[in-house]
Amino acid sequence: MKKAFLVFLSVVLVTTVFLVKQQESVAQAKQLEYSGEEIFKGFVFAQGEVGKQLPEVFNKAMTDKLNTKQAKAFANQVVADIKKEDADFFDNLKKAVYSKDALKVDELLKKAGQIVEEKVEAAKEIAASKDDTSRVQAELVNTVDTANYFYYVSYVAAAGTLILIILAIDITPIAISDNVDREMAIRTLVDELN
Repeated sequence: MKKAFLVFLSVVLVTTVFLVKQQESVAQAKQLEYSGEEIFKGFVFAQGEVGKQLPEVFNKAMTDKLNTKQAKAFANQVVADIKKEDADFFDNLKKAVYSKDALKVDELLKKAGQIVEEKVEAAKEIAASKDDTSRVQAELVNTVDTANYFYYVSYVAAAGTLILIILAIDITPIAISDNVDREMAIRTLVDELN
């Protein structure tokens, strides 16, 4: 009888320890919060841990293109430009994502899209203003898959020395005719991070 009680007690103890450890792991995973910048770079540029969590939004080829050295440098510049325009943007984005406010996330991404589109237009004008000897060839590759909202624009100098890769959010109402795809991508982001 004493042996049976010890076996029963051991099983209960092992089960309890296992369940507590499992709950701690889940709690730690839930406590991991990304910064607004990480969320933005992950959702818009498929970069970082957030980008890896969104396979429904980005296909492998798109992820590879958006994780080059030049694309990462451009993403950092976009983040800096957005911070100049709106210092609270990334804090607001983080709050919207973690409060599961998909409408606010959409509103913020549209605002960011306008800033990035202005940057793309300025780069196109600079490229077009170069003289023929240093003229920059512009190649516009429209990479809009079901849920990929990007224009991938690369300007490569004739001499091969200047490479400027510009990625712009194509998530504005003017550019996206299918609001369902945009809403699904935003819902995926909100669900994956919560």
